[in-house]
Amino acid sequence: MRLATVPFCLASLATARFTPHSTSETVHLEKLDTRQAHNLGTLEQNADGSMPPFNYEKLHLTSAEVRALQKKLSRTFGRKWSHYWNLFSFSPIDVTQDHNSPVDYTLAGPDNCKPFPGDAAWPSFWEWQALNLVTSGALIKPVPQAHVCYSNNTGSVDETACETVSENWHGQYWQNSQDDPIEMLSPLYQGMSCQPPSEFNSTVGAFDNEGLCTQGGYPSYVVDVRTVAQMQLAINFARNKGIRLVVKNTGHDFSGKSGGAGSLSLWTHHLKETAFVKHYKSANYSGPAFKAGAGIQGFEIYKAISSYGLTTLGGECPTVSPTGGWIMGGGHAPASGIWGMGADHALAFEVVTADGRLVTASNDHNPDLFWALRGGGGLTFGVVSSVLFRVHEDVPVISASWTFGTSANVTKEAVYAGLKSWFAFFPRGADNEIYAYFNIFNVAGSVTLTMAPFFAMNKTLTQAQEILQPWLDDVKSLGVPVEPEWQSFDGFYPAYNGSFPVEDVINSGVVTASRLFPRENFMNGTQLFEDTFDSITDNLDAGMAVIGYNMAPTLERGGYQNTSVSQAWRDSIGYMITGVVTNMSMPADYLVEQRRNFTNGPMQRWRELTPGSGAYLNEADRMEPNFQYSFWGTKYPSLLRVKQHYDPFNLFYATTGVASEFFEVRSIDNNPDENGRLCVNPDPKLYYPESSSSSTGDTMNEMEFWAAVPEQPIPRRAHKKSRAGCRACKARKVKCDERRPLCLNCERHFTNISACDYDEKEATLRPKCSAASRQVGIAFSESSGLSNKPNATYSQIPQAVAPGRLDPFDARSESQAPDYTVDSLMHHYLHNFAARCFPFYATRQLVTMWWHFVRADKLLFHVMLLVSGLDQDALRRSGQSIETRQMQDRCLNLLSTHIRDPIASTTDHTLVAIASLAAVEHGRADMRALHSHLAGLKNLIKMRGGLEAIRSTNPLAANVIYWYTVVSMGEPQLLDISFGDFNRPLHWQSSDRHAKVLTHNAAWTDLRDYGVDTEVTLLLSKVQGYSIGFMAALDHGSSKEALQLLSRVCSIVDELLQQQTTRGSDLREPGLAQSCRIASCLHLFTPMSGYFPDPTLMLHALVRDLKASLTRLLHAKSSHAHLLLWLLAVGGVTAHSMPERSWFVGHLSVIVTDLNIRTWEDMRGHLVALALHDKFCDINSFALWQEVEQKLDMTTQGP
Repeated sequence: MRLATVPFCLASLATARFTPHSTSETVHLEKLDTRQAHNLGTLEQNADGSMPPFNYEKLHLTSAEVRALQKKLSRTFGRKWSHYWNLFSFSPIDVTQDHNSPVDYTLAGPDNCKPFPGDAAWPSFWEWQALNLVTSGALIKPVPQAHVCYSNNTGSVDETACETVSENWHGQYWQNSQDDPIEMLSPLYQGMSCQPPSEFNSTVGAFDNEGLCTQGGYPSYVVDVRTVAQMQLAINFARNKGIRLVVKNTGHDFSGKSGGAGSLSLWTHHLKETAFVKHYKSANYSGPAFKAGAGIQGFEIYKAISSYGLTTLGGECPTVSPTGGWIMGGGHAPASGIWGMGADHALAFEVVTADGRLVTASNDHNPDLFWALRGGGGLTFGVVSSVLFRVHEDVPVISASWTFGTSANVTKEAVYAGLKSWFAFFPRGADNEIYAYFNIFNVAGSVTLTMAPFFAMNKTLTQAQEILQPWLDDVKSLGVPVEPEWQSFDGFYPAYNGSFPVEDVINSGVVTASRLFPRENFMNGTQLFEDTFDSITDNLDAGMAVIGYNMAPTLERGGYQNTSVSQAWRDSIGYMITGVVTNMSMPADYLVEQRRNFTNGPMQRWRELTPGSGAYLNEADRMEPNFQYSFWGTKYPSLLRVKQHYDPFNLFYATTGVASEFFEVRSIDNNPDENGRLCVNPDPKLYYPESSSSSTGDTMNEMEFWAAVPEQPIPRRAHKKSRAGCRACKARKVKCDERRPLCLNCERHFTNISACDYDEKEATLRPKCSAASRQVGIAFSESSGLSNKPNATYSQIPQAVAPGRLDPFDARSESQAPDYTVDSLMHHYLHNFAARCFPFYATRQLVTMWWHFVRADKLLFHVMLLVSGLDQDALRRSGQSIETRQMQDRCLNLLSTHIRDPIASTTDHTLVAIASLAAVEHGRADMRALHSHLAGLKNLIKMRGGLEAIRSTNPLAANVIYWYTVVSMGEPQLLDISFGDFNRPLHWQSSDRHAKVLTHNAAWTDLRDYGVDTEVTLLLSKVQGYSIGFMAALDHGSSKEALQLLSRVCSIVDELLQQQTTRGSDLREPGLAQSCRIASCLHLFTPMSGYFPDPTLMLHALVRDLKASLTRLLHAKSSHAHLLLWLLAVGGVTAHSMPERSWFVGHLSVIVTDLNIRTWEDMRGHLVALALHDKFCDINSFALWQEVEQKLDMTTQGP
């Protein structure tokens, strides 16, 4: 047994924050013991774009090296030890390559639990010795820090040592100097099993320790990790033996994730190498970077990086590691108000995955793992060895601190009025990039707010004072004196060092929880603001403290990074923590009930005031309801999928982490803590989206159509005596039950709706329905000429309905109340929904073709009705109605029937129906059902030979599938389907009017003159030709030609999105090619997206990428102003946020001036010469020109 010596500080312990303190008593960073990050140096990026490893990362193992080590050890120690060496083998499953491995929920211990000390499956003494041997003596059998106060560990109490521990248990300096591998910030979640007797030594209640020091929720063994090889060996050992594995860096997590009874712990705190990278270049970033080991702490990295005149993001507490659970949990920081979240700054991770292999996670390598590590939580996807993150040039900082509260001259009512004014200030603070950190306490009726600090980065003193002055004037008028103490600093590090206190440590039982508050909650004058403020003061009146932050870490401020951080962070401008003190001497039932009252009382009120928002997983309630949505929102299903891909062994477990709902800790304290076995949870509480009005978790969340189809046959129904059967039943000479819209026989035979029709002379015998429904059914019967074949082409489809029949586009009174009759749903779909959301313009010909297609299949017909009903629900903002729920069940039943039949499951109609249902689930934020539908769709399309095979016979179906899965959802990565070869000739002969427009490109500028590579130039030529042809075909009513041209447009967009820019020697400016590629995709999507109320995620991402690419071009002072004109115009037209649009307009004004463009006609002429320019673009570009005109104060004429 040995006790190691690593610095550990409980400075940010939640309990410390809930104790009032004077600013004059605070301990600042410069008073901490002097410690430096080890081996501070510089690194240069390798030629292949990778980063050189740290010294401790060079000592890592491969499968071959482990086999060689096993042979060497067997020769040295004899073959009888061979069993032990096999414990360190890598998994045969390479998780970065094989994403289809089944997830293992069978645990090696009794009762489907992880093996526990004393179990037969627990590693033997010699197996632990083998682990100690291969890790070069790094294995520790730890004991709690306060064991010196108890006799059961050493036989006697060390009075002197115990007195030192007891006296300094709350002391910042002493705790900071300790070197302990297992102590954690929240002893409450360890089980309070070994605290100094002066602090806690109960012999009654939930934590009765009988006067002894026990291991409790502390790990049983620890590996003091100094090399990646040690990390790999420990991970392989834990996986192969099936024991619980935990990771501890500094132990700051509020829920005790760094502990676990009966576990092996990886102590990464000594991995402290740091290196400055002067210039790092990747596809998404170019500039300085910093690489830091997993054990680096905030104050170390702040100081190290400041020597280069740079700064970055880290925790508010100086001893938190910026490379551990902080950044993997999202990470809010003093610089969040100006630069977003910590996860936004990660460029790459070096991580050991559950199979034992060291891999790189970045945008270029394992991008799904990289996405998950940037916000998905620590101890979930792997063990991080180091992080490369982007940095910023240092900026001046202004900080202020103040205190106000009740006194002889200030009443509690006046203080509450001042607090209300302060919360009303939140929108102004957020808009001005402020980070404000404050505490509010109510001690015996005396309420005090302490600001420590008000942090204004990149501001002058005058600017900061002007921001705060309106609030100061307001509280002064309320009779509350506030005198801020202002300080000015040249850079972040001195400002951080001089402004943020290091809170004292108080180890007591405090239960905390947090909530993110969006802007609406702080809009003064609204009822929501009044209710929000009342909830805060009610907590204060109940004796609870409130820790608050005013900041807005938006996507824009974070650089529009693709992370797994919850959207709730991006929408919030306030973040608050509150908590209750618990009596640890009370019985477990009492403590659990007290916790539930806290979770379901004041915290539930906060949740109800912020529907659809969330909490911060690193500082959250361990009993948070629906934690999956609360911590990650709608990103959780995707995170769960990544977790299952990279850890099919379920090696990593973190309480309230991704996939933790499938397990539970069976605490011996009967309290929610880590003091017990980790077992499979027989009744997991599954994720459900809270964005809808229903949060009960519909059965759709658990439906897996594609995992298993019920084997039992469909029960037969009794035939109804037919007096007037449908035509199909008459042809088969069978009885018909006359059910609408498809009788039972036709449903079993997958008969098209058009065939399941009735003779007009027998119409009086049919069930009652509206005249409109009847006539629509007649209009699209067999006489329409629609083929029933699954892959029929649409050349024979008439362009209009027969004379005398009801036109489905006839006007219908929009004043009618929404209802769910068939004719009402059809009317809403065709007149309302299609006009807003149809993928290719709501022209009469194209929508008519779609209507024919839908009416030919019962499943697709019902899905169309469902989409229409859901759209009506959304427009009325009433939540999902009972009728649409019933429709959805009907659609799922029909789908289940279809996929049982190998022929019906692969028809065009079924594929389109599944794609439509997937879009429905995307809109409902049910990502689990979405992924199920998409996985099944992908398999079915592969069975059909790919989407191009469908496109060759039915372009309408292929385009709808493409649209729903790629454009509408904005997540092209969800459908990994090859679109085939698109260089084949078009399957139609263009008329003269089209040939002219397709071949006329003499006026277009050859982009190769600007350094754009040949591949991109050829693609842009296709874009110009097909897009203009598409518009011309629509103008002339040639719907079939338009569909085939649109098919080419979609495929080119797909090709542009996937193409990597060529970097040949003849490429003079690669950034131009990249910008042209992105701008072309935006240019093609813009007319289509104009019919969507909300821009897609894809458009946002493309605009962000275009802005980044153009920023590099503008900084490089590209001389190709004509091409920049078009690129900036495309960006300005497609940008949806005002800051982005203003950025494009500002730079476009400069280019316009350089080219001496004075009128709209001049600008239009330049745009037409460079790329396609149609009527739609005229409208949008002219609107953009008017903004440029206002900026330049010029005079112009309209188009």
